[in-house]
Amino acid sequence: METKQKQPYVEGLRKSLGYDEMITVEPVGLSGGLAVFWKNNFEVEVISMNNRIIDMRIKMGSLSFFLSCVYGDPIKARRREVWENLASIGLARDEAWVLVGDFNELMNNSEKMGGPLRSESSFWDFRSMAINCKLRGASSFGNDEWFQLFPRSQVEYLDMWASDHRPLRVSFALETEDPSRGRFYFDKRMIEKEGFEEVILRGWNAGSLSCNLLDRISSCRREVAKWKRTADLNSRSKIHRLKQALECEIVKHMPSYSLMKNLKFDLAEAYKQEEIFWRQRSREQWLKAGDRNTKYFHNCVKGKKIQNRILMLKDDAGSENFSEGAKGNIAVEYFRELFMSSNPYDLDSLFEGFQGRVSQEMNAILTASISVEEIKQAAFGPSVIAEVQGFFNTAILPPGWNHTQICLIPKIPNPTLMKNMRPISLCSVQYKIISRILCDRLKVFLPAIISETQGAFVSGRLISDNIMIAHEMVHGLLTNPRVSDEFMAVKTDMSKAYDRVEWCFLEVLLEKIGFDRVWFRWIMSCVSSVTYTVLLNGRSHGYIKPERGIRQGDPLSPFLFIMCAEALVSCLNHSEAVGTLTGIKLAATGPAVHHLLFADDSLLMCRASKEEAGELNRCLKLYGDASG
Repeated sequence: METKQKQPYVEGLRKSLGYDEMITVEPVGLSGGLAVFWKNNFEVEVISMNNRIIDMRIKMGSLSFFLSCVYGDPIKARRREVWENLASIGLARDEAWVLVGDFNELMNNSEKMGGPLRSESSFWDFRSMAINCKLRGASSFGNDEWFQLFPRSQVEYLDMWASDHRPLRVSFALETEDPSRGRFYFDKRMIEKEGFEEVILRGWNAGSLSCNLLDRISSCRREVAKWKRTADLNSRSKIHRLKQALECEIVKHMPSYSLMKNLKFDLAEAYKQEEIFWRQRSREQWLKAGDRNTKYFHNCVKGKKIQNRILMLKDDAGSENFSEGAKGNIAVEYFRELFMSSNPYDLDSLFEGFQGRVSQEMNAILTASISVEEIKQAAFGPSVIAEVQGFFNTAILPPGWNHTQICLIPKIPNPTLMKNMRPISLCSVQYKIISRILCDRLKVFLPAIISETQGAFVSGRLISDNIMIAHEMVHGLLTNPRVSDEFMAVKTDMSKAYDRVEWCFLEVLLEKIGFDRVWFRWIMSCVSSVTYTVLLNGRSHGYIKPERGIRQGDPLSPFLFIMCAEALVSCLNHSEAVGTLTGIKLAATGPAVHHLLFADDSLLMCRASKEEAGELNRCLKLYGDASG
């Protein structure tokens, strides 16, 4: 693009739009200047550049092509030099090559609007360059190799706004994508609109009194979607219509300046509504900071979406997949395999010597009838209350309540493998009502259930306490000869810790801890009734019925995970009790410490001998085989 700006300004624009790299050509005075932005998932080699052409080789996985970004000279007498440079580049090229930019030239008079016709000879230099380089296309050019590599590539003119140029978007699809129905999103712009409350009431009361909560929510969703179309609430489409009307008026021979003024005023009002939309898409901390929907804020939200988009995934064979359908299939199969049970068998050895922690008094409180007040803390209304109480009476979740979408969060920039993405579960609101009630009851008793060597997720404990103890232990190993000569420490990190928790292991654990059968059924119903779809680039893929795993995103999961870790704690404590494992004592009267747990990370300590190292390995293997 022509920037007309110095490098520092362009650098700030690159950052706000979410791109990783750029190449620039400085403007001369108030004109010219070129810039190209790209993300790190593209490998870009700049071959040559001047004030009219930036020529590059682009690699996207195993695909490779040449891209020339062109800004034709505004002065007619100098354009021939630009076409000669392009011809010398193109004639030496036998790989895919595409040219984009503002050529400031026409192929023939049919592309001209207004003014006298030009002579055919005035087009010859530009036309000869295109013919000699075997280029075809309209607003952008590609050679034969380009259209063989990307046979479905398309060029789209975008709307002209705040500029006298139309942006061009070149898209290259490797295969035809199946059209997908858009997902329903609740739009906060509707809340204060007249008639919205009546729409919600109409949807909620559309069915009979026996309608369940999911049917009522679906009915409300349909009514809201229908109302949005008829009430013309979409500020984006309104902006599009107003811009079209304004552009049509501008190109008229005798435009109405009063109409143009009114259209611009309506356009400004529509942009105010669009501001609400962008604030809804932004992060919560931005809302609390009270950002005013500046251009920087607007670009940052779009930039984040660009950064999170997954362009390519590799399958198990290493093949690169670019289409949304193929990427979705890779993700679905990955999670199907991940959530497949390993069928653990030796659970008794792991739980040898395990002591129950839940008393009868605790169970009485945990399994007491769920009150209306408890449900109202999460949601209001008799329909919600009735169905939530129904679950706690039967331990059966209504159909659809526990369906969850897996959202993929990149662990690294531009991931191409599924292992480089973190799955976050988007649980339904109605399920979270039940999960929150269970959490509120359980967290009161966690200090009595969870060992003091675990600091995460327990009320009244700080994970920093374990960090300080770990620091002292490592310091002792480094500086205290008595400790460093005799002891060792091992740091572990559990891979896919939540996703691999075996349900049969969790069932035995809950029973060993001492939970009442009623509470046991509630928890296992929440865990085992889940179904998944994978959300990739805004589209849902597949259907997964897992055999194991707890969800990152479920309020219950952190509490269940630290309870699972109690099986490892018990195994280590039992080994210490029978004398096969020895902890570190930094002081004669201090406790012997052989483990510290930090959620899915742990620091394990024992005597530096083959026997104790073998015992530590035995405990870890027992726990790993049993828990998943």
